[in-house]
Amino acid sequence: MRKIKFMTTLFLITTFCVHGQKKSSSKIDSLKVEIYTSEERDNLQYWFHEKIGPMAMSDTTSDQYFAILTKYGYKIGRLNDKDQSYTNLQIMRKMDSLVVLQNSELKLLLTEKQFELHQENYKDIIYSIKSRLEEVD
Repeated sequence: MRKIKFMTTLFLITTFCVHGQKKSSSKIDSLKVEIYTSEERDNLQYWFHEKIGPMAMSDTTSDQYFAILTKYGYKIGRLNDKDQSYTNLQIMRKMDSLVVLQNSELKLLLTEKQFELHQENYKDIIYSIKSRLEEVD
């Protein structure tokens, strides 16, 4: 179960796509901007999974951790959809703001060591996203 939550969360973080309930499938496809290939996404998921193991979270903490990551991953994922019309600089600034909010929630949930490990891992994910956005620009 933990692996499914992890995969879903990382998919939301690394895939920039829209999840609008009222939009047609073709409309969703036309708004979706993917910055990673399927293979790259799989590699990131595997890497992140390996990195969060040492956090040694309880099941309850893990559930809450992934819920927070999913919430902010969705918001981050919406930033570069075509209907948002943000510049890459605006996307990066908004992403940074969302990461600050996410980290404020996670700091209350995780131990000091877990939070430190989270920050180390997540900064690499955000760096990867920003680097990829710069390539796409």
